[in-house]
Amino acid sequence: MHRTLRSIALASLLALSACIAPPRAYVARTDRVAVLGGGPAAQAELRGVMQRATLPKIGTIEITPAYVRYQHTHYGPFDAPLGPTWTHITWSQVDRVDLYPNHRAFVYESGAEKTWVQFGTPEDAERFADLVMSFKAWGAAAK
Repeated sequence: MHRTLRSIALASLLALSACIAPPRAYVARTDRVAVLGGGPAAQAELRGVMQRATLPKIGTIEITPAYVRYQHTHYGPFDAPLGPTWTHITWSQVDRVDLYPNHRAFVYESGAEKTWVQFGTPEDAERFADLVMSFKAWGAAAK
């Protein structure tokens, strides 16, 4: 009995440790807004990328030169949907975007994790990171 419980516990720990991976080495392109010809084209591209997110399901998206604000489903314990909420990312506050092998992008503001968005492809995750960091750089250059 104890041997079986130990085996189950060990297998569970091994399975959990396999799910925790370090961020991928990726350096975001901070020139995307400029390459796209400025804010309106870059805003349209960011909107399209965010609408393709697999988690959370994103609804309304508001993008300005200062921030992106979007409505999405808020998830609780065990990824149970709790209802709609809004997330606000201020470009000037963004420190970095970390990408993971599961195509999840974590956005950090002022040294702390602000939010995450999961995409269906690594290309969408990379484009999201590029655009977030590019809007940050573009806003700083405009000042």
